[in-house]
Amino acid sequence: MVCQQTKSEHSFPAGLLQPLPIPEQKWESISMDFITGLPLVHGHNCIYVVVDRLTKYAHLFSLPKKHEAADVAQVFYTGIFRLHGLPKNIISDRDKIFMSTFWQEIFRLASTELTPSTSYHPQTDGQTEIVNKWIEGYLRSYVTGHQQAWIRWLHMGEYCYNTTYQMSIGMTPFRALYGYDAMSFADLVLSDSRAPKAQDWLQENQDILRALKENLQKAQNQQKVYADRHRVERSFEVGDLVFLRLQPYRQSSLKQKGAEKLKPRFYGPYRIVKRGGCGCI
Repeated sequence: MVCQQTKSEHSFPAGLLQPLPIPEQKWESISMDFITGLPLVHGHNCIYVVVDRLTKYAHLFSLPKKHEAADVAQVFYTGIFRLHGLPKNIISDRDKIFMSTFWQEIFRLASTELTPSTSYHPQTDGQTEIVNKWIEGYLRSYVTGHQQAWIRWLHMGEYCYNTTYQMSIGMTPFRALYGYDAMSFADLVLSDSRAPKAQDWLQENQDILRALKENLQKAQNQQKVYADRHRVERSFEVGDLVFLRLQPYRQSSLKQKGAEKLKPRFYGPYRIVKRGGCGCI
């Protein structure tokens, strides 16, 4: 049992990739995450990332070092709700902020479903992780030698990301959301207007929406094929004994003293008492 708890895992992860359904409309389904551990600037050291799952359009907000659920909710209502309304569902990991009673109550009152990622299947919520890596790379390029400048460049990071071509949707997030390309400083020297006519814009918007769904479906299929090469389908039954890998969400009741690197990799065994859908137990 000690070997099972402490030795490195060499087998493929259990369970095949479970892609999330593609949203029907823009800002109908969103994902949320945080970029933490940034240099402290004006009391802020965290970036709150909100991404529309259909268009991949992202909004970035700086947060205080010690932010509570109420702080995040306030940013959401002033920065997201006023622009896009309430989403039908929200994809997030099991962060303590999202799981707090206050946060759950906000979305219960708003009739919005809070949908945590399937436990330890981060690919189902990989969208914001991809955006996070992009933003971190962008900030790293701009703040080399002066890391405290990250908050100054955050708004430009949002613009650059949203106007950068995304292979999964076959266009930029800005075009996917608005139906036309964003105006840049270089465009100011052009004499012709790039504002679309109403009829053309409506038709093009419908074409964009159809292309979005087709491209996302192709991207999801490719992602599933690739991910499933490194996974294995396993069947667990009620009554089976299993070990659990609890990082990074190890329960406080299981925390032990000592160095993190020398603690057990797995905890248990635990007996399965109930099965859920998509291989969840």
